[in-house]
Amino acid sequence: MRKVNHYWTTKQLERFQELYREHSLTVCRDKLNEEFQLNLSINQLKAATSNHNIRSGRTGCFPKGSTPWNKGKRFDCPGSRATRFKKGNRPQTYLPVGSEVVRTDGYLAVKVADPNKWRLKHRLIWEETHGPIPRGYVLLFLNQDKTDVRLENLVLIKRSRLAVANRYGLLSQSAELTKSGLLVAEVKHKAHNLKQKSKGILTHEDH
Repeated sequence: MRKVNHYWTTKQLERFQELYREHSLTVCRDKLNEEFQLNLSINQLKAATSNHNIRSGRTGCFPKGSTPWNKGKRFDCPGSRATRFKKGNRPQTYLPVGSEVVRTDGYLAVKVADPNKWRLKHRLIWEETHGPIPRGYVLLFLNQDKTDVRLENLVLIKRSRLAVANRYGLLSQSAELTKSGLLVAEVKHKAHNLKQKSKGILTHEDH
């Protein structure tokens, strides 16, 4: 299937620039797709770096002629030994398994194991009932509220359908309107494939 062009919003570009300062394109793609419920590819991100002047500012190298401050030095400050973490000690910020937090991207996360393993709560709830999420699919919050992790507020859809829904503004804070919008997205997706086939263009029809 021909890739649908993505029209970047100001908020998406600002978030991309923020992420790209610290992360690879692959990580940026995954985070942007999750936060904005998109279906971006690496090639689309590469194009955006050129078209919208998105720069990481990183070279991966020390400036020419500079010397790392710790070159040839071994860290062994005797005065710090008394305050170093000892094996078995826990920091004051430690959270037990089962703790929940709201991430900066708005999703609820649950600590599932020590020392610091977390999972998205809505994924856990879905998988407990329906099993693993298949490749190429995403979970959508019908009312667009990322903290509303009730099973009835979650729907499993293909990324391609989500891309169509986003493109045409078919998602709503009303769960019922979102359901209707997803039906429209399905019709538009199939109509696009039929149009491509009528032109003799081979498409990959995902069933």
